[in-house]
Amino acid sequence: MLTKSLLALSVAAMWMAPLAHAQTQALSCEEEIITIRTIMEGRENDTRMPHARSHVDVAEIYRVAGDEAECLNALHRAMAALEQADQTRAAGLSLTPTQQHALMNSWSVSTSWIGRGVYDRTTHRLGEVTDVVVSRALGHQAFAIVEFGGVLGIGSHKVAIPVSAFRHADNRLHLDTASQETLRELPRYDHSSQ
Repeated sequence: MLTKSLLALSVAAMWMAPLAHAQTQALSCEEEIITIRTIMEGRENDTRMPHARSHVDVAEIYRVAGDEAECLNALHRAMAALEQADQTRAAGLSLTPTQQHALMNSWSVSTSWIGRGVYDRTTHRLGEVTDVVVSRALGHQAFAIVEFGGVLGIGSHKVAIPVSAFRHADNRLHLDTASQETLRELPRYDHSSQ
């Protein structure tokens, strides 16, 4: 009799084990969804959060449908997106939405500066911007390299002027306090000597 009872218990255990395992996975998937959502709280401004959030939403759909394996796969993809966001933020590469908006409303060096004429207050052409450089030693301050004088680059003079000194107006760059004489008095900019 004892042998029959043990046999019945072992058969029942074999049939119940997959069910118990599935319930454990379902609970694990649900717990992971809660954990990941908690991690994401307060990080709405992170540019990668929508990507991670979409994976969590997909995991929730699979959880409700009872597909625990796909639920866990979606959660692993969500965690990978979160880790990538953390690595990007740690590297100082992530922009906040405010920074992204400001960047979208900024000017491009190649289209707004390089090759543009520089004019004084009276719209007399002083020269042309040939380059924009950023100084690490001066706190990443940007300088426009203005070339003036000379003919076809012969006898020309290059000077570095802080970008903040320029005014954009009428699709031109203006130096309101400059003249040919004041530019000549500035030290020459010679990148090759540095």
